[in-house]
Amino acid sequence: MPDLKSRAQLPHLPYPKMNVTRTINAHRAAASGDIPDFGHASRDFDSVLDKVSLPADIFSGLSGFTVAAWVRLDTLGASRNIIGGWPAGSTQILFRMLTSGGMQGYIYTTGQTGGNLNMTVSGGLWEHVALTYDGSTLTGYVDGVAGSTTYSTSGSIRTPSSPAPAIGYAGSSSGYSFDGLCADARIYNRALSSSEIGDLVAGTHVSSGLIGWYLLDTDDVDDYSGEGNDGSTSNTVFSTSGPFD
Repeated sequence: MPDLKSRAQLPHLPYPKMNVTRTINAHRAAASGDIPDFGHASRDFDSVLDKVSLPADIFSGLSGFTVAAWVRLDTLGASRNIIGGWPAGSTQILFRMLTSGGMQGYIYTTGQTGGNLNMTVSGGLWEHVALTYDGSTLTGYVDGVAGSTTYSTSGSIRTPSSPAPAIGYAGSSSGYSFDGLCADARIYNRALSSSEIGDLVAGTHVSSGLIGWYLLDTDDVDDYSGEGNDGSTSNTVFSTSGPFD
């Protein structure tokens, strides 16, 4: 009879791998190089004080930034905030819409700058919106197309007091709350180029400068940028509807 050896005695023979599923910790994925799934889920905001609060200092001192997200609006309303905040009655960053669907962008450096961006959202369908500031110019985008009006200023973003900036809520009035779905919300510490904004619209991940990444394909409001800027939710609900479905 042959001398049969156990597998433990033959370490050079690997165990077979069949039907193995490898689970990635997506919360650390962006930092390690793996990209978590995004674009196939969202959070539902019903416009009644629903929000995802962000760290109070996430925008403070930035000399450039980009905020971007996919939105599907249930209703269009005046001053409905997408990303930003209005601490102590004075803007830090606001990116919001009007009842007409027109978009507005504001920032506060040495003073408040901004206004209508001459671009519109329609509501009822997924649309990508973004606002950039490169240290001198504030520019808005809808579905990768820049608005025809920009604003000039200079300096770094002011440090807020309270309340903290948020996704879906401006912080000063329940009437400014977002109504609809929001997905793939991003904050960068630099102004993305128009081609990079186009990449986001196409579903291509842009990692350079990412300091906050929220509302991915998981039922949480953690930050998936790897920077640890986790959010906290008030009343928002996970949805399996996303812009890339």
